[in-house]
Amino acid sequence: MLANLHAIMSSRPPWSSILVWYLRAIAVLLLGGGLIHWARIIGITPWRDVWFWDMPLAWQSATVFFGVLDLVAAIGLWLAVSWGTVMWLFRAGQPDRDAHPVFRYLRPPDPTRSHSIF
Repeated sequence: MLANLHAIMSSRPPWSSILVWYLRAIAVLLLGGGLIHWARIIGITPWRDVWFWDMPLAWQSATVFFGVLDLVAAIGLWLAVSWGTVMWLFRAGQPDRDAHPVFRYLRPPDPTRSHSIF
């Protein structure tokens, strides 16, 4: 039984190669997302029937931010370097950053909101 287990373990690819292929698959997805953002910026396609130049400034800023960040993270993940993984995790945490209650206290206080902690 031990010899059988050893044969199974030796026939599998090493974990490092599996990790590299996983990172490259994520890089392809991020590259596609970054290209879609830049297609919106240069006017090839609208987002929800709104062209880039008609978007509010906050939407324009987010589109440029994620357009750059997606491409930088994709390059880092494809090269399997540590900063690529950091950029990917930073990018993945951006949409839900304000949804988590812990991050509410890191923002400056808004005078129009109630001062309740909940």
